[in-house]
Amino acid sequence: MNTQEKLGAVEQTARGFEIIEFKDHYGEKCSLQASSLAIYEKPGTSAVWLGCEVIKNHHVTGEPLSPRMHLNREQVAALIAHLQSWLDDDTFDYEQMT
Repeated sequence: MNTQEKLGAVEQTARGFEIIEFKDHYGEKCSLQASSLAIYEKPGTSAVWLGCEVIKNHHVTGEPLSPRMHLNREQVAALIAHLQSWLDDDTFDYEQMT
């Protein structure tokens, strides 16, 4: 039973692939997107893109910061649910049960 909140709304890219745009714990823009890679059955079911949208520079040193996401426990639980749904049903969208 999925009781956690979703990361965000499941939308479509201009090419018709699912995407969820969300912000990490520190408010950085991130996304989870189905890839057009077609190794298995159809495009959108073989791989995903996951990460931050923009690499920022440190406010003091100017050095690039890590492009990694910083997810809290609730966001990790939601990410797992979205990815499990993608593996099982070829969609990030899952029924949210309370």
